[in-house]
Amino acid sequence: MSNVREGGLPVFCFDASHSKHPEFSGKHFVLLKKLATNKFITLCYAIAPTEDVMYLSWFFFVCVKSGVDFSSGVMFVDRGHARAAISLLAKFLNNRVNLKYCAIHIIRNFATRFSYKETDVNVRVAIFRLQSSSSAAEYHVNGSVIEDEFGTEAMNYLCKNIHPTNWVVFANHKNGNEEIKKLPDWVGSEDPYKDGWPAPLFGCRSTNGVEGVNNALIHNDSRSCLPFESLNIVFKKLVE
Repeated sequence: MSNVREGGLPVFCFDASHSKHPEFSGKHFVLLKKLATNKFITLCYAIAPTEDVMYLSWFFFVCVKSGVDFSSGVMFVDRGHARAAISLLAKFLNNRVNLKYCAIHIIRNFATRFSYKETDVNVRVAIFRLQSSSSAAEYHVNGSVIEDEFGTEAMNYLCKNIHPTNWVVFANHKNGNEEIKKLPDWVGSEDPYKDGWPAPLFGCRSTNGVEGVNNALIHNDSRSCLPFESLNIVFKKLVE
């Protein structure tokens, strides 16, 4: 297990999924690490009654105590309870985590907030272009396009509410801080280091790897079982 924790790329992904069993409405937690082959390997898996700060803090605490070193890379998460749980973990364990926000979750939240369909091609293309901006100038252009197409409130939500350091390519380059200084006032008013700091993303921009695992759990029927049976199925699969 130690070679798995220490090997691979310094990229972690975390997400949670619903149980499908009619008598258990809990959550399945999955932590992955990216390999140099661009595949993901499961590091930690757990089942909890709910996805709240208490249970998420417990999950991340156990991960750290089991030898997972989050300080060695970035972790992609949804902008939800996981942020609060990791902040709490940092206070108690002095183990700060470099969070990056999942672009897929940002698209979902944007679609819900502004009454678009999650599958709307224009929404997905615009937000993915913003995330993949390779310079401050390109980010400014892409942000302006979003303002023209979806309105100022939508642009503010993506550019003012979410600092580029937390999810955009150019802001995580070595010269990201200097690039950010070139941006206009309407961009990035949030504290840039509230949740993370510039670091290589290694081509990752979402927790999609976890979603692939979650789908596999459905196919393996583990999410349709009660907790102990589900754990048995998952751990047998991991050993294989």
